[in-house]
Amino acid sequence: MTYEIPMSPEEYVFESEATERKFPDGLELTWTQFNDLYMLHKNVVNTGDHADMIKRHLIYGKEHDMPIHLTFLNEQERKWELDQTKTEMMHGALGMVTESIEFFDAVMNHIMLGKEMDRVNLLEEIGDMLWYQALVLRLLDARMGDVMKVNIEKLRKRYPDKFDAHLALYRDLDAERKVLEGNE
Repeated sequence: MTYEIPMSPEEYVFESEATERKFPDGLELTWTQFNDLYMLHKNVVNTGDHADMIKRHLIYGKEHDMPIHLTFLNEQERKWELDQTKTEMMHGALGMVTESIEFFDAVMNHIMLGKEMDRVNLLEEIGDMLWYQALVLRLLDARMGDVMKVNIEKLRKRYPDKFDAHLALYRDLDAERKVLEGNE
């Protein structure tokens, strides 16, 4: 996936707009859609809190009083040993989950509760997500610019001219995979 000239973050932001769905008239939600979004928000924030607790316990060594029960273990005592790479990959994955949920929570509180949009907090959450992405990119021996460039190429394959809802729902995953693998 390595290219001669990686994409800059600024180019990525610019290029990503070509595949974005626009809402010039906004978006009107039915009561059912609003309720679905509200329930999603509650469940995602609850999941994020749980993921953050696990991250703080496993990665940072913080004690917690909420035991983790895994029923598939049939109450047997088991132990998993993770090497450095697996531990760091798990740290990156949990971090991306928790930070993206914090971002989602702030946006939903603005939309649903009318709280003021906190630009500083939103940018801080984006920065935290980027930090965890950088951790994983180092583990995968990949460059951010290369990942951004191939992502745009994949989206251009999906939407040759502009965003199309039909193409978003009915994707040619084989063609997209070829782009991701550098075979197209």
